Amino acid sequence: MATQEKEEKLRELDEWIKSNPDSRKLKRALSVKLARQGARSEAIASLLKVSKSFISKWKKRYSEQGIKSLKLSYEGSKGYLRKSEKEATINWIKAQEYWDLSELECYLIEAYDVVFKSPSSYY
Repeated sequence: MATQEKEEKLRELDEWIKSNPDSRKLKRALSVKLARQGARSEAIASLLKVSKSFISKWKKRYSEQGIKSLKLSYEGSKGYLRKSEKEATINWIKAQEYWDLSELECYLIEAYDVVFKSPSSYY
């Protein structure tokens, strides 16, 4: 690969890293970037706390598919509460001497009209 093309790929990785605060995506991008800069897999694995197979996997995917391969295939769903509502709920929990899941469920229904389909949704 030509030097100019190599530098362009590194710039592209840098921009993508700066725009993606998700640690899973960052580890993927950083492992690829460090490997492309010549760092040894052992050093990268130690630095990022990942396996050598993780590094191999993402290097290969990046080589085949480019930046889009580093993105998460599932980003999760939109939360039910706005940030201020989450903060208010946390403050409510902290103010309780004792509470259980059913009390939290009642609070969320009364305060925000939020009803969850299963108890695991509260965690």
